[in-house]
Amino acid sequence: MAINTIARGSGARPPSAPGGCCAQLVKFLWSWMGVMFNYALHPSNFYREFCTRPQTFKEAPNRSGEVAVLTGGTKGIGLEVLKKLLESKFHVIIGCRSLIAGEEVMTSIRNGGITTGSCKVFELDLKSLKSVRRFAENVLREAPRIDLLINNAGVMFAPYEITEDLCESQFQVNYLSHFVLTNLLLPRMKETSRRSDKHVACRIVNVASDANYGGHIDFDNLEQCKVYVSNKAYSDSKLCQILHAYYLDSLLRSEDIKVNVLSLHPGVIVSDLWNNMPSVVVAIVNMFKWMLRTTEDGAKTVIYTALSPKLEGVGGVYINSCEIVQPVSQVSDISIQKRLWDKSLELGKI
Repeated sequence: MAINTIARGSGARPPSAPGGCCAQLVKFLWSWMGVMFNYALHPSNFYREFCTRPQTFKEAPNRSGEVAVLTGGTKGIGLEVLKKLLESKFHVIIGCRSLIAGEEVMTSIRNGGITTGSCKVFELDLKSLKSVRRFAENVLREAPRIDLLINNAGVMFAPYEITEDLCESQFQVNYLSHFVLTNLLLPRMKETSRRSDKHVACRIVNVASDANYGGHIDFDNLEQCKVYVSNKAYSDSKLCQILHAYYLDSLLRSEDIKVNVLSLHPGVIVSDLWNNMPSVVVAIVNMFKWMLRTTEDGAKTVIYTALSPKLEGVGGVYINSCEIVQPVSQVSDISIQKRLWDKSLELGKI
């Protein structure tokens, strides 16, 4: 099987997406209409997204001595989350593609006046499971405990690409690599949850999206899309993240392990993730930018999901604007949760 990877910096033209124009159009419309129908059928969701802003803590909680692992922390929502974790006095381990970028961000944060907490940066390329395993090894050497894992990094509407692990890139970056990372770090989190000085549950947080309403899991068209449409692949990857959170939380509860797993939608935010969309779409989005959330707004919901005492003991839920809401109905299908879990173990070679 040919591997359609795109050489970094080579200037090579991306491989053409599989599927005919008609099939691609159907998937394109399916995904967008799923999201639109959600807002049309549930006006409260539309109001929550475009007419409110999340509110979290007046003061950062003190989590001195605890360790948080964050994927992606050098820009966008991840950067704002990193700042809040440092203000909460965590020792934060971030995974990013460039060590230099990570160090520069930390210098900027310190120069900006945040002096609490500490940070360690390790390289992480989510397009490579080999890199994920190396990152996990570094984390486990660095951290005798892990209290919080935030699976934040991701891509959106990316052009068609098959990774070195033979997976469609959005599926792997947004979901599968985080699935593997979570499984590799989970034993340490279980140990942490049993520590005598641990008085609250550990948490695993998947930063998903309301794009899940436009997703639908088709196991014949999962890790390698037979018909590729970027927005549908993105929606499916985010749906996978929520299914993962629901199923893992149920497994941990069945073992009476105090590690809660949650997923969330940070809000519709204008960021460089939109750069893969056609320029006309970006122009339209920018016209309505005043209605959309900022990266700071998005980080508030992430931090709420990760640290709020109101969610102590709560898991297997989906959060939007610091409220528990219902994702797409397929999430509640336990047979799909388990099938995705088993398939992910196979793909991740766990």
